[in-house]
Amino acid sequence: MSRRKKKSNFGKVVKIIICLIVVFIVVVIASMAISKKLTTKEPENETKNEIVQNVVTDEKVAKIEENKDYIYEKDKYEISESYSPEMPDDKYTTTIQLPFINLDSEDAKRLNGKFQDEFEKAKKSVKKGEDGYGLELKELNYTASIIEDKLISLAVESGELYVPGHASLPATIYNIDLETGKLISNDIVVEKLGLTMEDLEKQIEKAMREFYDEAKAEAEDDPMISNEVLEYYASVEDLIKAAKTNYANTKLYVIDDKTIAMELNYKNVENLKTWTKIELD
Repeated sequence: MSRRKKKSNFGKVVKIIICLIVVFIVVVIASMAISKKLTTKEPENETKNEIVQNVVTDEKVAKIEENKDYIYEKDKYEISESYSPEMPDDKYTTTIQLPFINLDSEDAKRLNGKFQDEFEKAKKSVKKGEDGYGLELKELNYTASIIEDKLISLAVESGELYVPGHASLPATIYNIDLETGKLISNDIVVEKLGLTMEDLEKQIEKAMREFYDEAKAEAEDDPMISNEVLEYYASVEDLIKAAKTNYANTKLYVIDDKTIAMELNYKNVENLKTWTKIELD
């Protein structure tokens, strides 16, 4: 009896151990399955996020009016007023222009609102001077270039005038990315034209040397004519330094893929400035 009992107890122990092993294996397999499910779920979420981000990044800003160009003259107002009562046929004529940026972006909408306000003010701004002589008015006109698939370069001239004998108006430059519809800095403009900043500095230096040589040639041909370039810059190196400083403080106007224009101030003298073309190699 004693031996059978021992044998029976031993069998129970073996069964318990086997059960524990089976339970352990089941737990391990279940844990692995759960872990695998969790790890495969995360990359799915990450992939979805990447796709969403790519969609947002790659989305190109749409036109507001598909059948019209990226920028166009939305409205205009003709002015034709005589300078004096004695000479009614001697008139000052001009066209006040309203530019419209045809892009569905926040920057474009904000600028279009600004131009619309200036246009309405300019239409109502014409008034005669004292005793009916001369005219005071607010001018508004623009020039624009569209560089295909890259950017819009817009120069808006706006300001108060007294005519006859008014000076040129200041121009404000707006460069707008055709992909995003956002205003962009000179650095991005240069990048979109396929240049580096070092490339541009070389082109500025080359253009200023040519500009200075032309001024010297004009002065030699007619010494009686005042030449601002020679008057305000002692050497071509002085002019190049000023041009590079101007670049940092003014916007580039893009004429085409190979030509830009940069405003050049003469020693920062108020109202004494010129636009200089820079050819890009």
